[in-house]
Amino acid sequence: MKKTLLFAAVSLATATSFNAQLRPQKIGLKKTTKIQKLIKETSNPNLIYIQQADWINGSGVFVTAKGQGFYSADDFKVAETKEIKNIELLGYQLNDDLENTFLGANLYIYEDNNGVPAGIPGRGAAPVFSLVLDRNSPKLMIEKVEELVYDFIVDTSGFTAQGGKTYWLLFAPKVNLTDQYDTTSMWNWFFTPDFAGADAKFVDADNFYGVGLTDWYSLYKAYGAELGENLKGLCMALYDYNYLSADNVNLAKEITIFPNPASSEISVDTQNFAKATILDMTGKMLKTSTIRTIQISELPKGIYNLKIETRDGKAVLKKFIKK
Repeated sequence: MKKTLLFAAVSLATATSFNAQLRPQKIGLKKTTKIQKLIKETSNPNLIYIQQADWINGSGVFVTAKGQGFYSADDFKVAETKEIKNIELLGYQLNDDLENTFLGANLYIYEDNNGVPAGIPGRGAAPVFSLVLDRNSPKLMIEKVEELVYDFIVDTSGFTAQGGKTYWLLFAPKVNLTDQYDTTSMWNWFFTPDFAGADAKFVDADNFYGVGLTDWYSLYKAYGAELGENLKGLCMALYDYNYLSADNVNLAKEITIFPNPASSEISVDTQNFAKATILDMTGKMLKTSTIRTIQISELPKGIYNLKIETRDGKAVLKKFIKK
């Protein structure tokens, strides 16, 4: 679907709304952070698959308080059959209050049907895995990474991806929109430079905008001429470790890191410390330490994950900002 057809199909206000949700007003450190490609040999061993964030644009997605969904979807394929225990998704919200205002989130995984998801929530083929979660669900965690930027982790334990098979991932937080064209309350799922397979798609599943965009459309065909090829994919990371298990969540509450943001060093506050590993946002391991205070002055400015392992074999992820 060409962008001109989108503008022709909807009112000017709606078209402007769709276009605006693709542009953050500011993303802080991301614009100066050089994102490196994933090097599998030195990556988090629990990371099965990743499409890194482009940090520039995103696709607005939401489920309204009444359950009407406006979704984006992207395909993924893993090399070996694995249980996917956590899925991580990164994006931004212009209101910058999502951690206080979101109501929950919906996640669906569909099989592939000739380059599009085999179904749409509420119709077509059933998803192979689905979660409809409220904000207090232990299967859902939101973290404010920095100004405007929000990270979701979803516990997808029980879903096993077959090696070499294509799946489609849909995700959208549930939010209260102030009006039909409120693009500042919705969450915008970052695009990725690591696009593979079919183009990422979007759909107005419940015809929320009333213009009949109820089938899957290519984001790249709609906006790519203006915003580039990154629209062919969406940011995601898949893990075979459950960071949201009850034990790990309780452990994450007990462990703190400080200062954050930090410029020269960061410390881990726990007596049960075994090892810490700094990972960039592609999952690449940059540094490992067996002492609780870690020097970070040599790192470029940006956002990092700190994987903290305890003496009893548990692990948690904490994000920090190098300023």
